[in-house]
Amino acid sequence: MVLCAACGPSPGESGASTARRTGGPSPPAAAVAGGEWRRIEPAPFGWYRPEGAFWIDGTLVVVAASAVQRWDPETGRWRVVAEIPQADECEGCGYSQTVVWTGDELLMWGGGFMYRAPDGSAHAGAAVDLAGRIEPLPPAPIPVRWWHQSVWTGEELVVFGGGRDTLGRRDGAAFDPATGTWRKLPRAPVGGYANSLVWTGAEMITWGGVRTFPGRPTGSPRGFVADGAAYDPASGTWRELAPAPLDARGWHTAVWTGTEMIVWGGMAEPRSDCYDCGYPDDAAAYDPATDTWRTLPNGPLAGRVEHSAVWTGEEMIVYGGSAPGGGPGKEDGAIFDPAAATWSLLPEPPIAGRYRHRALWTGGEMIVWGGQNPRGQGFRGGGAYRPE
Repeated sequence: MVLCAACGPSPGESGASTARRTGGPSPPAAAVAGGEWRRIEPAPFGWYRPEGAFWIDGTLVVVAASAVQRWDPETGRWRVVAEIPQADECEGCGYSQTVVWTGDELLMWGGGFMYRAPDGSAHAGAAVDLAGRIEPLPPAPIPVRWWHQSVWTGEELVVFGGGRDTLGRRDGAAFDPATGTWRKLPRAPVGGYANSLVWTGAEMITWGGVRTFPGRPTGSPRGFVADGAAYDPASGTWRELAPAPLDARGWHTAVWTGTEMIVWGGMAEPRSDCYDCGYPDDAAAYDPATDTWRTLPNGPLAGRVEHSAVWTGEEMIVYGGSAPGGGPGKEDGAIFDPAAATWSLLPEPPIAGRYRHRALWTGGEMIVWGGQNPRGQGFRGGGAYRPE
């Protein structure tokens, strides 16, 4: 398995130093939540930016570059489901593809991924089941790209945004595994790079990210947007979102609660009157039923990028991320309760701080796996947090 460890712009090296507090009123110092952490033993393969993590039939399944691995919490053991052969012409060899779980198989597409089929042909996408069977996907009607995102609608893999010759592309495509066919999406009113993307059950919502511009830059982008749009696969149409009460930003997180999309953190544009305003720690919630936003109270965490956020069914849990200006990975986190509009801090975890990791909610625990910090490139293990 070949790994690429230097692909793509890093948002953690802009030179900004501290976070700002914008949005709602700052609450009193947050209490530490109850609950316990436990370690997850290292997997055979690690990766500093794992492409996918899923809770399937009571097990953790992770996609790390060109390997699929499965962890059984009952035995504490890992096994490799598949090492996906990469074509000689692959660029990054497994890096930066997006992955969704359909209920039957994993669908992977794009980035540096290039599956080499037994007949020697190369494919930008593949389907992998948990028995380790690998099948190529047919060619998509859009160019292969990096740093795109995707969702599973229950019927289709929908790919959107990303970039190569242009960052913040506005095109996308949908793949139906039942028919084995792709269709092209209409051009979106906004671009998709360093944006957030959620599936509501009826729409795919994108918000924020960089301004669309040509080229493959390194370091910080030229600017961000505070715009968003929602795509309805049933009608094949886009609609623009109402203006948000947040500053333009990228590399933030978003979760879907069942009724609202909650946006938190990220990297914003420094202002001439506020040098340290590059990493906001504010939040807002968007309701697609009414096309309205509401501002949420500030939390106890410093602003950051490349963190994770999961929805438990009642609360949002934020964990890790990159400190402003780079440096060690963050090892703190917090819980936001929308019903009470309150934040609490996570108890101290037993794992090293990290960013570019994956996190998911199992129904009872938040699992954090993989990622990196400057002292650990390609973590192979992680941890699980169980609230009280």
